[in-house]
Amino acid sequence: HLGNVSNNKHVRLAVIGCGQRGRVYTRRCQENTSLGQVVAVADPAAERRQRIAHNRGLGTDLQFTSHADLFEAIDRTDLAVDAAIIGTLDSLHRDIVLEAAKRKLHILCEKPMATSIEAPERITTTGRVISVQHLEPIGWDHFAHSYFRGNWRREDETSFMLMTKSCQWSYAQLTHNNCSRHDMDILNYLFGGIKLNRVSSFGNLVHFRRDQKPEEVGSATRCLNSTTLREGPYGRCVYECENDVCDHQVANLEFQDGRTATFQVAAFSWHLCVCKTRVFGTRGDITGDGNKLHQRMAPDSMWPSGHGGGDAGVLLAFLRTIQEGVDHLRCSIDECFESHMWVFAAEEAQKKSVVVDLNDFKRKHAMT
Repeated sequence: HLGNVSNNKHVRLAVIGCGQRGRVYTRRCQENTSLGQVVAVADPAAERRQRIAHNRGLGTDLQFTSHADLFEAIDRTDLAVDAAIIGTLDSLHRDIVLEAAKRKLHILCEKPMATSIEAPERITTTGRVISVQHLEPIGWDHFAHSYFRGNWRREDETSFMLMTKSCQWSYAQLTHNNCSRHDMDILNYLFGGIKLNRVSSFGNLVHFRRDQKPEEVGSATRCLNSTTLREGPYGRCVYECENDVCDHQVANLEFQDGRTATFQVAAFSWHLCVCKTRVFGTRGDITGDGNKLHQRMAPDSMWPSGHGGGDAGVLLAFLRTIQEGVDHLRCSIDECFESHMWVFAAEEAQKKSVVVDLNDFKRKHAMT
């Protein structure tokens, strides 16, 4: 969010929410004192609030138990604040953002901007890419910590996983431009702000449920044996956490100009939030992982294709199957038929703008 331009040499920051995210941003300020200084903190938990205040040398008059008290001090005293860093629980983001915006503060807000479909509308103020594939592998450790045991494990307590993980990292003033970077924001940026036309999505909680608990674990409900882990949520067995958010999800997006994108998020990965993006353009493609980009331009002429060695492989398997009487093809006619049904169903979904149930589709076409 863009606030008033500050003439102060240092950006004066108020940290609202002094948990893990608030501490991260505070440490960055300590490393770059020429850019920003924390001048006030707000958090209902005294320990969290005082930890940051002590590190920054803030007196008790600059420590507040709520964002409301902080905003009141800004209104009624000489407390000068240029920007607010919002690192509270998700459900509080919208209201705090609106209050900060009223005071014309610059705002850096942790994702998500809001947790209900009604909320974002009140906050929003503001060669050619043809198709994009974007993947976020969240990673086993991170997902277990945050979405099985942690604050974001239940939709009724925070929001659904796609919102809390993949939408709206931050809004901040950087060279007088909105800066946002997370999965859906990346796609929005790559398509130049073209409005979305249609979306479909599929996802479930498949693995980390009680009915998937390994037999060798038995009746154990805790993973490690220490006071904190015996009593706190982070020692719970990941199969015993009453979590209900998806552990994987895919979204298919069609924009108003006909271009498309696919987005996939999954818990089950060694890679920890190392996003993989591939952009397909009219004159080449670009792949990236958040650190490096690799660009390939379209060739002047097309080269012969052997399907990556598949042509020779299938011919060899076919001939060996005939010669030896042993199946080397590893693909039956029934499996081929099934994959064809998937394609026909996908085309019907595309043309009719519907989600197709495959069993209904087969019954409709008498192909059961």
